[in-house]
Amino acid sequence: MQKMSRSSIYKSSAGESELRALYDDQLAHLEMPTESCFVKTRFGDTHVLVAGPQDAPPLVTVHGVYANAAYNLSLFPALARAFRVYAPDTMGQSVRSAQTYISPAGNDYGYWLVDVLDGLGLASVPFVSSSFGSGIFLRLATVAPERISKAVLSTPSGIANGSLIRIARKLLIPWAIYLLVPNRDRLLRACEPMMSETDEAFIQFVDAMLRNVKMRIEGPKTTSQAELCGLRVPVLIFLAGEDIFFPAERVEPRARRIFPLPLVIEPIPGGHLSSRQTRMYINRRIVAFLKQEY
Repeated sequence: MQKMSRSSIYKSSAGESELRALYDDQLAHLEMPTESCFVKTRFGDTHVLVAGPQDAPPLVTVHGVYANAAYNLSLFPALARAFRVYAPDTMGQSVRSAQTYISPAGNDYGYWLVDVLDGLGLASVPFVSSSFGSGIFLRLATVAPERISKAVLSTPSGIANGSLIRIARKLLIPWAIYLLVPNRDRLLRACEPMMSETDEAFIQFVDAMLRNVKMRIEGPKTTSQAELCGLRVPVLIFLAGEDIFFPAERVEPRARRIFPLPLVIEPIPGGHLSSRQTRMYINRRIVAFLKQEY
């Protein structure tokens, strides 16, 4: 286990309060009722939102970098109509869980998910992950593949990355300019390379994140074929052709090399954050895939 940091991930107490208020607002606007619980892990307490019928089959979903469980559930509303959905707030990423920083470079996030499953009393369940959350999921697939019954990865990290030069030019520099001289136009320029269409909820989230979070530019470990040799379950991957972080032309060929069969890869239009129309399709496709017999 790697050395962990327990200092606040926020720049100030006021910033942390703003992120808590944003979480509460996102939770209030969800299209589904939720329950809230905490589970103990070796890294600290983890908050989990639970949605969906109590007698429905269980499913776990893992959110993207510095996001949260409430925002994650808003991206996948169809899941809570078909499954009992457990959405943990990632350690060191979300305002509701302990602020212990877990390095994504090793396997600790995999062990964190093992503890979350144990705390929820879940043995082997399907997973739906997106972006940074997919890199976390792949650490679980490395250390405890038997805990996974099926998997869906949307615009996933942990397989192959986009050009660092392009990311710096299109994102990191506009982010820095926005923080130096903030206004609406600069905020939009800082968000546009990630979006397929203007998404006010996402813009609000990015604004709060940039201003208040001590961001660490450390992506998930790149997963090897050997690490996934124990993952013998159906996997569905959505790849966006205009994804600045994890472009389809880089991710697809490597995914086909490292994932055991059965593997399904579906192209989707747009950038890292899909349009509302594409998200509706993704939701329908996920439910159909998870209910399909293999």
